[in-house]
Amino acid sequence: MTGRIIHATEAKALGLVTHVSDDPLAHALRLAVEIETRSPDAVAAAKRLLQEAWTASEGRALAAERRWQRRLVGTSNQRAAVRGNERNGSQQETAFGPSRLK
Repeated sequence: MTGRIIHATEAKALGLVTHVSDDPLAHALRLAVEIETRSPDAVAAAKRLLQEAWTASEGRALAAERRWQRRLVGTSNQRAAVRGNERNGSQQETAFGPSRLK
């Protein structure tokens, strides 16, 4: 509200940002590669849940989270993610099908 410019380390201390990096592009690309290894259904559901819950009350946000979880559990991509985690603790080599969420 003051328009004061703050440095990244202060922004992190205030909770305004989650990461500070000397090379933000490389950091973002590593994060994108990691997200790419996750179930496309889970990624899509997380995006939609964030949009839905952003302005919702706590109760409505929790209800939305339950709905999205129910839509994910038991899908082929969710089962593939579980198998990938059981196999090596990582989903990097897990073959996912296309997202089926609409």
